[in-house]
Amino acid sequence: MGTVSEEHLCSATDRDLFAACVAEKRCLVTLDLDLANPLLFRPSDACGIAVLRLPPTSTPNDLAEGIRTLIAGLARTQIERRLWVVQPGRIREYEPEDDAAP
Repeated sequence: MGTVSEEHLCSATDRDLFAACVAEKRCLVTLDLDLANPLLFRPSDACGIAVLRLPPTSTPNDLAEGIRTLIAGLARTQIERRLWVVQPGRIREYEPEDDAAP
């Protein structure tokens, strides 16, 4: 497991970062809300995308609670091929529309 900095991806575009995570079979955990766009970053291609959505004036405690919420979610189910938007105390999972529906 590595951070963007440790992987020398600090100046990478969102697309390059996503591609690196897909290629290395890593789950992407980010605060960047742009990566919550399933039309640009398909969850089905990834080992998981977790976007932490914190209050606008968040504190370190808000971040810690968001991470605890993510960890609790991972203890219940797999994130592979899924997009989760994680808020402190709540996880919303993106569910693509079913093409077979009328």
